[in-house]
Amino acid sequence: MLVSFLMKDHLSRLKKRVGELPCLPGVYLMKRQEDKILYIGKAKSLKSRVASYFNNPSFSLKTEFLIGKTENIDYILTENEVEAFLLEAVLIKKHKPRYNIRLKDDKSYPYIRFSAGDEFPRFHFERRVKKSKDIYFGPYTEGFTVRALLDFLNKTFHLRDCSNSDFKSRKRPCLNYDIGICPAPCVKKITQKNYQKNCQKALSFLKGKSNSLVKQLKKEMNQAVKELKFERAVQLRDHLQAIEKMKFSQMVYQKSDKDKDIVVLQSFQKDFLIEILHFRRGCLIGNRYQLFKKFENQEDTLLSFLNQYYSENLIPDELIVKLPIKVPRLKVLEKVLSSQKKAECKIRYKLNPEDSLLVKRAEANALNHLKNEINKAENMQELLMEIQKKFHLPKLPLRMECYDISHWQGKYSVGSGVVFKQGQPFKKDYRLYNLKTVADGDDYGALKEVLSRRLKHKEHENPDLILIDGGKGQLKAVKKILMDFGKKDWSVVSLAKDRVKEKGNYTSKTKSTGERFYLPGRKNPVIFQSHSKALKILLYLRDEAHRFAITSHRKKRDKMFLKEKF
Repeated sequence: MLVSFLMKDHLSRLKKRVGELPCLPGVYLMKRQEDKILYIGKAKSLKSRVASYFNNPSFSLKTEFLIGKTENIDYILTENEVEAFLLEAVLIKKHKPRYNIRLKDDKSYPYIRFSAGDEFPRFHFERRVKKSKDIYFGPYTEGFTVRALLDFLNKTFHLRDCSNSDFKSRKRPCLNYDIGICPAPCVKKITQKNYQKNCQKALSFLKGKSNSLVKQLKKEMNQAVKELKFERAVQLRDHLQAIEKMKFSQMVYQKSDKDKDIVVLQSFQKDFLIEILHFRRGCLIGNRYQLFKKFENQEDTLLSFLNQYYSENLIPDELIVKLPIKVPRLKVLEKVLSSQKKAECKIRYKLNPEDSLLVKRAEANALNHLKNEINKAENMQELLMEIQKKFHLPKLPLRMECYDISHWQGKYSVGSGVVFKQGQPFKKDYRLYNLKTVADGDDYGALKEVLSRRLKHKEHENPDLILIDGGKGQLKAVKKILMDFGKKDWSVVSLAKDRVKEKGNYTSKTKSTGERFYLPGRKNPVIFQSHSKALKILLYLRDEAHRFAITSHRKKRDKMFLKEKF
């Protein structure tokens, strides 16, 4: 009864706050105590949009949790709905609210950046599109593709690949000049005018104008032959061969001088997957997809995803969509993207026959990726069930945490906390602990400090399983810490590699009996079969915690060594 009364009182206060909101465009921020932002949304009318959360008698599970934790609703007014879209993307990126959809792993895709503002420009690898005079090409799917293309451009068109700091400080040409692949603009071995000509040829190739570039190079090669400049002619011939080879690897789907992105959707029950194919001048250069699980409002999720995605990536000339989004909202999104691009970005939903073929290709890709993701999720569920059964856990270990300590002869101790969700790394919740209260070499004391600090953060989700790198001693110490904090029901397991001692001391040649897991109250360890995929997940978790700890420890140790030396 008391809980029901408190919930009604809570809803009553929030509804009163909704009544105070203006019927104007803007961004609303749903907050819990201490001004922690839980959710950020945009609206044409703030009052109507926020009221819709309370007018629906049957809340979705996500909405129910969100409203239950919301203590206050704040807002920021904007001039129009377009500005609300733009502000929403900026705020989500800044605050990363828990209940907003976010880009998959916040992963940034590689681009080729041309530093147009430099006296002697260069092409280089870039992960973020920054607002500048520079020219970007992409996004590409794989980093190695970009690096291979950069290597081709620099060698074929004789461009510098050094950083600006190296370029400015160099007094003599580098090895690239000696082997004939860089004209050494750093020491003025080439004029700015001639270097810019090389850059323009590279830009023509990247912009898909390779046919005109081939004609120009053939003309230059023939002229060099007439003038008996055979070395130059051979050089131009090699350039032509390299361009033809690279052209062959770029599949052209349609003749076009525009950049296009194709955006489609495939769904299964309440899960759905968005697929984006990136076409540049008719060539497919990459794709991106993201799976959304158990989302109720498809249209809002799609708009939020596209808004965030194109706030961080290159906006094409055309966006061809086959999505369940109403036309008026697509028109608003079109204005948003054009505003960000500072040029027209056309969103087309009525398809011509040529574009319909590209959409079908995108849908086939999306369906294939969706099936793979569903199969992956089902397989992961089976593996987590195997872990649950082996360790006699009360529930499926959807969230697993692992803690490790790294030090050098007891000094410069660093603790790491790594989190896996659904069997995959969840790097947002990774934590590092600089240890200062423990004596040198006191591993148990270090574990106690790390876990004590972790347990004081009540905003973190409770783990379904804690994995400790160590044996029975570490397990006993951790269990006592959990008891002291009133967490005796938390499941904890320690992992140690046992060895068969035949004769004499342990050595690097001593045979291993494999990984052994120790459980509280159980004498004999739990052992998985060596080929078990469930075991591989647990070892990955352990190794990730070790990697995270030792990487940070080395940085700390090097820093302290420098302080002690100087």
